[in-house]
Formats: sequence, structure tokens, C-alpha cells
Amino acid sequence: MTTTDTAGTTATRTTGPASRPDRQWWALGRLQVADALRGLTVTALVTLAVLGVMALVARWQGWDVVVMDEVEWSGPPLLVEGGRTILWVSLVVLPISVGIAAVVHAVLATARTRVHVASGATRWQVVLAHLLTVAAMTVYVLVVALVVLLLLGSGPGGAVEILGSETAGGPVPAVVAAVGATVGPMMAAVTITAMFLRWPWWVGTGVLVGFFVVLPMVAGLLPAVGEALDRADAWWGSDLLVAVVLTGVFVGIMRRVPVK
Repeated sequence: MTTTDTAGTTATRTTGPASRPDRQWWALGRLQVADALRGLTVTALVTLAVLGVMALVARWQGWDVVVMDEVEWSGPPLLVEGGRTILWVSLVVLPISVGIAAVVHAVLATARTRVHVASGATRWQVVLAHLLTVAAMTVYVLVVALVVLLLLGSGPGGAVEILGSETAGGPVPAVVAAVGATVGPMMAAVTITAMFLRWPWWVGTGVLVGFFVVLPMVAGLLPAVGEALDRADAWWGSDLLVAVVLTGVFVGIMRRVPVK
């Protein structure tokens, strides 16, 4: 609304919705969250369908089906032993597959940053939308993991026992470790993606080589460094701490992503 005072000076006064804080990040975040959760749901349904088909094939072929009730299991799904064919099935693959899909969606959402900024969104709004999406996917993956845990433990009591046995110190450290193990890979993935957006390709590549090649070599050559890394990795809060640090790095990089 525009008004003119007696001196002929024009003053502009803004009223109505325009005076409210900008909520574009919320609209963008909702779109990204809806797309991500839809993809995670499809992943979960496909995983369950694959497990069902495996069970049907096993029954048709006369194989023995063994349902695993362990949280950590990495054995071969099909085993021939003593003339018997055994199919090992574990619901643990469900949260694992959904977690992998969450990392992929986080990377794809971050890769579209320049498009959103070029369309008029500020970098800070895009950052908030990305963090909202990561938080929503973290909750989704943890809920799926909780459902699987309840099924494996045949109820809350068994689930608490599994949590206590998997992480020393009881359920609370186990929950913290689960949150860190879920959000940590996503923040690592989006931070690396942001590096490729912010700098030339060799910067992100160099960071990956340094982490996956140079650091293990240094840990192998220097036992003290290797032991320190092992102790840090064994601490139940390490993944969550790394995720918090990566969040700060991610925000700092994203605030300076160029648009070309």
C-alpha cells in the first residue's frame, strides 16, 4: 500500500502476507520431503516384495527357509549344506535398503541446489530445506528400523534386549548410535556433493581419496593413529558427533555455492 504525505514525499508501507517472514524454505522443504518419503516408501515395498518372492521360490524349490533374528548379519543368502539348500532371510535388509535410498535422495536433492538458487531461492532457504529433508528421512529410517526391531524381538522387551546387547551401556547409547549411523552417512554424502558444487571436481575427489586411501595408510603405518581411530569409532556417540560437525561444514559450503 502506497501513501503520500503533505510534503509530497512518497512513502511505501507494506502490509499483509508480504510482511511475514519468508517461508519459501518451508515450501521447498515440503516438496523435497514428500518426494524423498515417497521414494523411501517405494524402496521399502520393493524390498518386501523381493523377500516375498524369495520365500515363494524357496517353497517352490523345496528349500529350507531360515528367518534370521539378528541385527547384524552378513552371511550368504543361499547356502548348500549336507545336500540341503538353505535360504537365509533377514528383515534387517529392510532398514538397510531404506537407509541406502535415503543417502541417494539426499545426494540428488543437494545436486539440484543451483537450480533452486537460480529460480529465486536464497542459499540459506535451500540449506534449511535440505536439512529438513535429511531430518525427515532420518525419522523415517529409524521408524522402519524400530518396527523391524520389534518384530525381531517379538515385542518391546525383546527389542530392548537386542539394543542392550548390540551396544554396551544399554538402550540409550544404542539409540544414539542408531541416530548417528542413520544421519551420518547422509550428511557425509551431502557434504561431499556440496564440495563438488562449490569447487572444481578435484577438490571433492581429493577429499575422498584422502579419507578412503590416505587415512587408512597412515593408520596402518602409525599404530598410535590406528588405535586412536579405533577407539573413536568404538565410542557410541562418534557417528552422531561426526554428523554434527559435517552439518556445520555443509552449511558453510552451501552458503557459498556459485550459480553458473
